[in-house]
Amino acid sequence: MVAFLGLFVSCASPPKRLSQASAAPLLGETFPASDGDSLPFRRWLPAGRSTDIVVVAVHGLGGAASDWRPLGEYLAPRGVAVYAHELRGMGNDPKRQRRGHIGHRGKWIDDLAAFTQQVRASHPEKPLFLYGESLGGLIGIGFLANNPFPLNERPCGMILASPIVGVDAKVPRWHRLLLSVGARLIPRWRWRLLDLAPEGSVPQVVSTTTHEDQMAQTPHAMSHFSLRMLHEIQRLVSENREFLTHNTYPILVLHGGKDVFSTPEEIQQFYGRIGGNHKSGYLFPEGYHLLLHDHGATTVMQVIQKWLVENQKSCHMNDFSDG
Repeated sequence: MVAFLGLFVSCASPPKRLSQASAAPLLGETFPASDGDSLPFRRWLPAGRSTDIVVVAVHGLGGAASDWRPLGEYLAPRGVAVYAHELRGMGNDPKRQRRGHIGHRGKWIDDLAAFTQQVRASHPEKPLFLYGESLGGLIGIGFLANNPFPLNERPCGMILASPIVGVDAKVPRWHRLLLSVGARLIPRWRWRLLDLAPEGSVPQVVSTTTHEDQMAQTPHAMSHFSLRMLHEIQRLVSENREFLTHNTYPILVLHGGKDVFSTPEEIQQFYGRIGGNHKSGYLFPEGYHLLLHDHGATTVMQVIQKWLVENQKSCHMNDFSDG
């Protein structure tokens, strides 16, 4: 492994942030989202021992909360509680008519704000970290960028897995223009995601199957997304790089050397733009996009656990500014 790293950032309309007084501990299998809808979530809790650290995980495009099962099953016996909610507009959204579409990227950030507040209410005073995979990382950074947290409510840091920083350069310019216009005129029209891939390429997200084969094996997988959703993701990729420059949060980025969406060189360029002295990361040369679902996953999770423990010691409730 080679230590290096990079980051990508996002921004959206400010979330309707819950006050600490209004946040209640999580019960059952759903939580009240930002607009009153109920969204499902999953959790993996330490059994027979105390919870030392809490992780709120956000899945990627076409993913699901169950994607975090390997991480939850690895970390829970080691004292780390893992929580993950279903993103609205994805394959496990309870409202079927909404799957594959979102009106505004801020909805994802609002939902994460509501979920995180309720997770924190379930584990008061415990160090809380965010973990975003691919699109989930964009949403997580947007959440950090748009929330002026009181010191005692600041997340202790964020893990970004498989950043998609190179996606704009890989999509033909005429595709991007068409997407921008279509998102305004026919926002709910669906586009097959693989049609955005470079001509002749066969996206591969794990070492054993292509992206298309992986979707065929996954119940919640989706192949088509609305023009508005794809446009909102593009906005997340490009917005608010100012936050990256002035970042003060501990950041760990994990990247596979064979990730089809971003090259190590692209990630390295973004790494240079991250502010602060609390950034680190790892390149897994043989890794693909879904690092937790491929060979070498145990090594990835060992890195994650070590980083969480190290930053737990310096977190609660310290200011991570460099001054």
